[in-house]
Amino acid sequence: MDTLPDFPRRRLLSPRELEVATFLVRGLSNKETARQMNLSARTVEDHRINIYRKLHVRNAVEVCYLIYGGDREVRSQRLQEAPRTHHV
Repeated sequence: MDTLPDFPRRRLLSPRELEVATFLVRGLSNKETARQMNLSARTVEDHRINIYRKLHVRNAVEVCYLIYGGDREVRSQRLQEAPRTHHV
């Protein structure tokens, strides 16, 4: 059951990915999520990978920021971590 608030790029996720994201933001592992959803842990892992790709994030923490804190925090963090390039 999807209980997530509205957030940027939400419409890009399938209903199943939104359900997995609900468990992800609660801190459940792939194995725990799989048990709750009656899926294999590998299937849950595939959904998580798709969630990260579609939301342009790298991990569960960034998913939480995006869902509960807005896109600005994730983007700001990414800019601070970006490697600096020197132009010659």
